[in-house]
Amino acid sequence: MDICQLSHLTTGYRTGQGVKTISQGLDATLPSGQMTCLLGANGTGKSTLLRTICGFLKPLCGHVSVAGREVAGLSAREMSRLVAVVLTDRVEIPNATVTELVQLGRSPYTGFMGRLGSDDVAIACRAMQQAGIWHKRHQTVTSLSDGERQKALIAKALAQETPLIVLDEPTAFLDLPARVEIMQLLRSLCSDKGVSILMTTHDLDLALQMADRLWLLQPDRPLVTGSPEDLMLQDAFAAMFAQSGIEFDIRTGLFQIQHPYRHHIAVKGHGFGYVLLRRALARLGIRTVGYGGGQALWIDIRGIDVPEFAVMYDAHPLLVSPSVERVVSQVVDAMASMPMAKHMNVSNDAII
Repeated sequence: MDICQLSHLTTGYRTGQGVKTISQGLDATLPSGQMTCLLGANGTGKSTLLRTICGFLKPLCGHVSVAGREVAGLSAREMSRLVAVVLTDRVEIPNATVTELVQLGRSPYTGFMGRLGSDDVAIACRAMQQAGIWHKRHQTVTSLSDGERQKALIAKALAQETPLIVLDEPTAFLDLPARVEIMQLLRSLCSDKGVSILMTTHDLDLALQMADRLWLLQPDRPLVTGSPEDLMLQDAFAAMFAQSGIEFDIRTGLFQIQHPYRHHIAVKGHGFGYVLLRRALARLGIRTVGYGGGQALWIDIRGIDVPEFAVMYDAHPLLVSPSVERVVSQVVDAMASMPMAKHMNVSNDAII
């Protein structure tokens, strides 16, 4: 079952000067109980699309439905029972505790005075436990770290008990451990609690590992959707993020820097040691090629689990070391003393 559906959607703004269209012709479905990441370059309209789905902006054309209901025809109160939103705007509530912030998530269900019943209190407590922020419940929101603050906002969204949670850059401004922790939390909410999540992110590597589905938003193109693996096989990322100096490596599922190569060196061996050596050499503009015999200067990788590197010249070792840094330094020194023709102008078909 799909929790959200876009049909021929056009997003944008109506201003006093007219209409500004951001994206058009968007069609997509959001499966229930899954994490979907919306990816795209800056300025492609990701935040505008999220705000349209949440009902903050009216569609310029087309339709958005959540739980089978047309968003454009719903009141703010009705929407707050269908979609919980976590935006990038910093929440500043002076002297408010984490508990008080999370309890605000119950506001769609309380009366005019906002009084919480025992069920509301219990739901807020459970949300804090699920978000891993229970131990901070008595602290003020302003005293939290950025990662803890994000957990508190996710707990508030959980307390709303909506079928869909929408997050705009939930890992922005967080360090790597905190980003991973937040993504793991969202992943567990989908798999363990059946929560449906739509989020924007620039953490492409994490999105590829964590998301069930991806939406790829590009200017003047249809919305591309699918599982990360299917989109890799379709080479969708290469077209989306194509620019000078970067490419998507389908073998590793990672974006790679395209270094300008000036030299080459033959390498015999494989495994993780080879991957690290190739990366270190690439930074210095040295491309690795396969060892076919006859090369004067080459590197022999011995061992796989615990690699050792031997820099060879005319069949004699110049250096044998487990250190990639020392090996690279020796290669640079050796190349500086060699005739230029021996380590330049390699053909592309020799590259591995």
